[in-house]
Amino acid sequence: MLVRSRHHSILLIFTAILYGAFGTFASVMAAPPATDTPPAIALLLPLKVPALTPAARAVRDGFYAAAQIRGEASRVRVYPTGGGNSVLAAYRQAVLDGAQLVSGPLTHDGVSALAQSNIAAVPTLALNVPDTRIQSLPHLYFFSLSLENEARQVARLAYADGHRKALTVSTQSALMQRVQSAFTQQFQQLGGALVAPYVYSGDKTQLNQIYRAIAATPADMAFLALDYRNARIVRPFLGSQLAIYATSQVNPGSSALAANDLNGVHFMDMPWLLEPDYAAAAPYPRRYTGSPDLERLYAFGIDAFRLARLLLTGTPQTLDGVTGTLTLQSDRHFNRTLVAAQISGGSIIVHNESATAGQ
Repeated sequence: MLVRSRHHSILLIFTAILYGAFGTFASVMAAPPATDTPPAIALLLPLKVPALTPAARAVRDGFYAAAQIRGEASRVRVYPTGGGNSVLAAYRQAVLDGAQLVSGPLTHDGVSALAQSNIAAVPTLALNVPDTRIQSLPHLYFFSLSLENEARQVARLAYADGHRKALTVSTQSALMQRVQSAFTQQFQQLGGALVAPYVYSGDKTQLNQIYRAIAATPADMAFLALDYRNARIVRPFLGSQLAIYATSQVNPGSSALAANDLNGVHFMDMPWLLEPDYAAAAPYPRRYTGSPDLERLYAFGIDAFRLARLLLTGTPQTLDGVTGTLTLQSDRHFNRTLVAAQISGGSIIVHNESATAGQ
């Protein structure tokens, strides 16, 4: 049974700042063994912050699984961090311990603090993005599960599908407002138009108003800047005349009931979740299969190790990742190109073509 209804917000809040309150998840994989050998790769994760521990463990387990496949688990050392200055202290300690590369931090705040401190002394793969754009710094690279980037890809997909007039539905949360803005800006840059932005606050009256307005709207598509729970509520009020697009947050996983509620919705997600037979994913064991959000973070950890290993030997330009096709941009961000899919007849149909990789 899918447990998304309880834990669907893990990835959302991870992308925004990492977080809210969650139940306890037991780690499914032991931490890397302690060793006195200087680490080749240091992994900084907020394992000392209870609210962030589930996400941090999932990333750690994926990172370590990929290291085990390469026979390099002993080269990885995890540095648990808390909040505040502990991230910078852990980074300095990792470098003093002889780390050749640092992967982390995991939160917006931690990445922002690291970027502003200008202490990156070795190749560093930040596992999130800073709160604001910063000047490119030597050694510092960024890899994240950005929903804003997903929204831009969805805009390109919708435009490529021939849609030119969009209405959007979002909640009042800061994250979903940013997702809505990212979609709108990209769609307008391509030549599309925003017909009407709707905000859903949980009031069913709003949905009836949207339903009535659709009959008179010139829109040919709708974009849902919504999480899984809200998308299931809103979808029935959008009727059948509009093509509907959304981010990975609407992925119903194995729930046939949810798939029926979201019938017709186009979305994009990582190969790890959409293509079980994907060649790049074949070597790695599956974990967290009861929670798609934690599964995404586990896959994120796998690709984080793979990128870290490549950064040790050079500057990777592309990687066929389990989280998408990863391409290094000029601003040192690794962009993820996702897989396009549609929910149809209670099933997920994967498209053969995805949106282009540009930001």
